[in-house]
Amino acid sequence: MTLKKENYRNRILKTYSIIVDFDGEPRRENVPSPVEGETFKHWRLRVLGDQVTNVTIHGPWEPPPQTRISTIQRWSKDLPLEKTFKALIADKKKAVKETEAVKRAYVSFPKESLEDLIDELADSTEPAVLEFFQEFLDKTLSEVDTEELLRCLIQRFNDNSRSLRAARGKG
Repeated sequence: MTLKKENYRNRILKTYSIIVDFDGEPRRENVPSPVEGETFKHWRLRVLGDQVTNVTIHGPWEPPPQTRISTIQRWSKDLPLEKTFKALIADKKKAVKETEAVKRAYVSFPKESLEDLIDELADSTEPAVLEFFQEFLDKTLSEVDTEELLRCLIQRFNDNSRSLRAARGKG
């Protein structure tokens, strides 16, 4: 089974909450949204295309009481459940890794990014602000810790506000 087909089946499961198996390759890349009142025949053509054959939908069902377990096992063996769930787990792990990467991007960023920004804004930035950032960058290795930068900014702003308030009180 191709990775494209496996991914498409997983998208069908996510979109329609059904497990489907088929022969051939779907004609689409993305699974279209559900259509109210659509028949299986129309769904099959719209979602899978006319080149796909032997379409089977798998779902929860209760076999007749006299059905042998070996028969159920034989039927189940043909189901693509194991591959489907492995692919879903892989999708989940990939999403977690992407989320962690986004979080890391906010936790720190390259020192050069801050240097470039300061250089870009240098002409319109007050000398005291440039001095603050230069001091901060001198203490920073290769990555700027976002939380530490915010902590230093708040502390400097607070100190300056306190000094200004004290100077106004004396004047």
